[in-house]
Amino acid sequence: MLRRISGGGTVLQAAGCLNYALVLQTERQAALATIAQTNRFILDRHRAALTPLLGERVSHQGDTDLALDGRKFSGNAQRRGRRAVLFHGTFLLHLDLGLVERYLHLPSRQPIYRDGRAHQDFLTNLRLDPGLIKQALKAAWHADDAPVDVPHARIAELVQGQYCRREWNQKLLTTQKTW
Repeated sequence: MLRRISGGGTVLQAAGCLNYALVLQTERQAALATIAQTNRFILDRHRAALTPLLGERVSHQGDTDLALDGRKFSGNAQRRGRRAVLFHGTFLLHLDLGLVERYLHLPSRQPIYRDGRAHQDFLTNLRLDPGLIKQALKAAWHADDAPVDVPHARIAELVQGQYCRREWNQKLLTTQKTW
């Protein structure tokens, strides 16, 4: 079990999940000024990229979900810094939804559209090849080039000093570093 730096509830990671992460500079885009604006900006772009692949209308539900016919296939979260936002999420492609039912309790906070449904009645898989989704997201974000100036040394320092520590993952640290 690992804790993530962003908000949101518990996420089951298993075969059949596709994870992504975006790091966007906030001063370059007015649509990233607030949490709600960022959710809308990014999820609307994802919705537009995925709708043609699915042949169905993808909807933005709750604060941070994407859904087909009222069933969630993508949950997302963000972490905001002074100059950038980390926005990341998961697409359910071929996940055994019984695992979610088995390992996760119902969340204490639920979006209205969930309507109290059990995991298996609320979630759905896209049943698409992950390569198709990766291509669609790359095109949507114009992400054809390799990242520039990735601070590998600082990332390694944060992982070793904090994020791989049991105390941080189990919320035992009293002070937290920020990125």
